[in-house]
Amino acid sequence: MFEEVYKLHGLPKHIISDRDVLFTSTFWSHLNKLIGTQLRMSSAYHPQTDGSTERANHTITQMLRQCINAKQTDWVSRLPAIEFAINSARSESTGHAPFFLNTGRMLRSMIWDSAPKEEYPSVRNFALQRKLALMSAHDSILAAQVKQTRESNKRQRLAPFVLDDLVYISTKNITFPKGLARKLIPKYMGPYKIVRDFGNQSFQVDLPSNLKQRGVHNVFHASLLRIHVPNDDRLFPGRQVTQIVPGTDLEREWAVDKILSHSGSWNDSSFEVQWKAGDITWLPFGQIEHLNALKDYLDLLGVDSISNLPPGSGQPPQDYPQIFV
Repeated sequence: MFEEVYKLHGLPKHIISDRDVLFTSTFWSHLNKLIGTQLRMSSAYHPQTDGSTERANHTITQMLRQCINAKQTDWVSRLPAIEFAINSARSESTGHAPFFLNTGRMLRSMIWDSAPKEEYPSVRNFALQRKLALMSAHDSILAAQVKQTRESNKRQRLAPFVLDDLVYISTKNITFPKGLARKLIPKYMGPYKIVRDFGNQSFQVDLPSNLKQRGVHNVFHASLLRIHVPNDDRLFPGRQVTQIVPGTDLEREWAVDKILSHSGSWNDSSFEVQWKAGDITWLPFGQIEHLNALKDYLDLLGVDSISNLPPGSGQPPQDYPQIFV
C-alpha cells in the first residue's frame, strides 16, 4: 500500500475491502486506526458492496478476453494498454476520466494517423501494435458498459425485509462437513431473525452460536436472504442448521419453545405450540404429553396434571388438519 498507493495519491480517508485475513488482521486494523483511515468492509459473501472495484475487475477480465490471442499467452503484455484505456475513458458515474480526476487535465492520446514510410520497419510495427491494442481496449470498454447496464437493470429491486422479520440465509458460501453433496443441501437455511437494518440493503441476522463459531459473519446482503413463510415442520422439511447437518448441535430436530394456549379440557385438549424456528402449530394432547414444555405450561396454570386442566380460551383454526382429521 505504501509503495504502490500512498506514495502516488497520499493517505486515503477510508478503504473499502472484503473480509480477507489481510484486511481483518490486528496489525492492519490498528495501523489504520493510528493513521486515521477508516476501514469499511463488505457484508459477508457479497462482493457487490464494493461494487465499483468488482465492476472494474469484471471489465478488465472482459477486456482481456477480447484482446488476448487464442492460446491466452499474451495477457500480461495487454495490461498496459487496458490500464491506459480505462484511465482515459469517461466514466458514466463521475462524468470524467480517471486521469482528469487524478491530475486535473487530460493526457495526450497515443492514437495517431500513420507512421511515414521512411521510418524504420521495427518502429512502425511497434507503434502499430500499440495503436491496435489501445483501439481494441477502447472497443471492449464500450462492450463492457453496454453489458453492465443491461445486467444491472435486470436485478434492480427493493429489499422486502424489515426489522424483526424471520428470514432464510443462503448456504452457497457456507462450508459443510465432508461427505455432504453441496448440490443436495438446501439452498437456504433458517429461519433467523433480522436484528438490524443498515439501510443499504444489508441486514444483521441473529445467527445461532454454532454458525458464529464456524466464522460465518452475521451481516448479509438482501440478495442472500429469503423471507420466511410459517409452516408445519412435520409436514414440510425444516431448514435449521441442526436439521441440515446432523450432530452439529445438541438440540432436538423439532425443538419446542413453549406452549402458548390450549382449547378444550383434560385429555381432549389441543395446544398451541410455538417451535424454536418461530412457527406456531396446534397439536392434540397425545402428541405432546411427553414434552417438558407441557409440564411448564401446567405449572403456569397452577395445575399438577392434565386431569385438572380447566377449559382453555384458545381458538384453533377450524380447517386445521392436525386437529380435525
